[in-house]
Amino acid sequence: MPVKGGYDKLLNNQEEPSREKPGLMSLLSFHWISETFKTGNCRPLEKSDLLPNDDDNKTKALTEKLQTLWHDEKEMRQKCGKKPRLWICTWKLLPFKEIFTTVILNMADIICRVLRPLLLGIILSNLTSQNQDKTIMYACAVLLGVTSLGRSLATHLRCWIAEKHGAKLCCALKGIMYAKVSISFIYCIFSRAKFSGRTTNF
Repeated sequence: MPVKGGYDKLLNNQEEPSREKPGLMSLLSFHWISETFKTGNCRPLEKSDLLPNDDDNKTKALTEKLQTLWHDEKEMRQKCGKKPRLWICTWKLLPFKEIFTTVILNMADIICRVLRPLLLGIILSNLTSQNQDKTIMYACAVLLGVTSLGRSLATHLRCWIAEKHGAKLCCALKGIMYAKVSISFIYCIFSRAKFSGRTTNF
């Protein structure tokens, strides 16, 4: 019986429909989820209306990957006689491609921040000078709009990537903590049961 106000658990033999990965413009404009918004605007969303989750974004896969990295880190550090570092494992969990993309977006944001006042200063200096060059003023005005748009897009995409990977790290760390707590809880139950059995024998 389904829980009121919740979701039914997907069956193991139920295959999720495959979908293509969204491109850059689709990510920037949220076009990849527009159909879901249109459906939700017409009627309440159902389980079948939601987009399938990628394997790389599932909590189980993220937890297992981080657990493997943690075991490798412990073995490597034990050979050197040093303590393992969890932050190194979390850093390895992030893909290099998207880290590089985030760095490039940060650089683009900084460049746009620097260019905007410079272009505005060139426009104002041409307006106050006697020999006005309209070509430079028009070019600076166009570049000013381009830099403003580029900064907005870079900030938007950078924040989206950061929030996505922050959620991934949060899920992976919570998964490891949940596994540790579950193992400790089971061990505590068996220990108490074993101790109770010994006391009853006496």
